[in-house]
Amino acid sequence: MALKAILTLSSGIELLNGYAIITNCEFNFINPISAIISVNIYKDLDAYNAGRVEVIQMKYPCVMEKFQLYFSEDVLSQASNTILSQAYLFLKTFDQFTDF
Repeated sequence: MALKAILTLSSGIELLNGYAIITNCEFNFINPISAIISVNIYKDLDAYNAGRVEVIQMKYPCVMEKFQLYFSEDVLSQASNTILSQAYLFLKTFDQFTDF
């Protein structure tokens, strides 16, 4: 599972066909309830398959209402919903991520 990433790095380099994979989901169940989704972004799928180092590592916080929408017990109790699938759905709420 992965997403296409389109973003401009701080150096000004544009990634138009980046390959984004989730590497970790950290949960905090103390107020405020939240999750931090860690993502590695590679130049493209070929770079990932070749074992190259990611271009950038990013973290995306999911808090309060969004946490309830994507990671609540009710949501995760549905058969097709896993933490990983919900994390990818959450990332798609950002303009820079889309399906391949």
